[in-house]
Amino acid sequence: MGRWKECDRFGRCHDQVYLLVYAHEKARGVKPGIPLSYARGKYIFDFRACWSTWVTRRTAESLLELNIVDGLIRCQITYLPSSDKDVPAGNQDHYFCEIPYEVGVREFDSLDLRKELLKAGLPQFCRQDDPPVTASLPDGPPAQAIAIWANALAFDDVTGKKFRGWATVANMVDVECAALQRDRSGTERLTVRLNKYAEKLVLERMGKDEVKADTCGGRYPLSELGTERDASGRMLFTYGLSPNRAVAQQQRACIAGQIKPQHTCAVPRSGR
Repeated sequence: MGRWKECDRFGRCHDQVYLLVYAHEKARGVKPGIPLSYARGKYIFDFRACWSTWVTRRTAESLLELNIVDGLIRCQITYLPSSDKDVPAGNQDHYFCEIPYEVGVREFDSLDLRKELLKAGLPQFCRQDDPPVTASLPDGPPAQAIAIWANALAFDDVTGKKFRGWATVANMVDVECAALQRDRSGTERLTVRLNKYAEKLVLERMGKDEVKADTCGGRYPLSELGTERDASGRMLFTYGLSPNRAVAQQQRACIAGQIKPQHTCAVPRSGR
């Protein structure tokens, strides 16, 4: 920890500061301590206490690394497996998870979060970082086919000064349902239902931060139209597609490439 001078093999040097607890972690009340332990045959994750650290699990056959980062809005974990016990992972099988802090403490049978989250009845918060080379995508990263952003309060880790920066609150991984409709005025609308954790995060941010939504890896903004609760009590978020016909067609293609659009995302009221 502290200030270091780092130099490469060509003699080029720069100063680098490593802190035990970063400024944004202090603001969230994070204490130093690895947020992962093993007890009673279970791997125990404390997603709320997401202290930024690097965890390595080595066996006789393989090497697994977890890069854990305390993000602005969620605990961010990169899963980096290697089939060789002595060689760090490449980028073929790694994936990235953004897990809401509210998920709290959970026990899993393995460190493979993409599998364990679903076994525990939780939403799938993990995704491939990069699409395969052979993937055919209309535009942009698949997880960002739909994305909701907040202009969140952040901290400079060197000076401790506050500033605001755009951070993803929810994206395609969080979408349970997407519906495309045209209203009476002719405006084409996108309505999405998010998993309950992402829904709560978006509503919290709408109350205190500037929030925006876009499609196709951030290329095409959505206009905010409103929110409504369905018969089950879930919140639906409605946005307008671009009035430009060609752009709207591209937005539809990006969305449909990741999820089958429905006629409606509202749970109907049950009859008496």
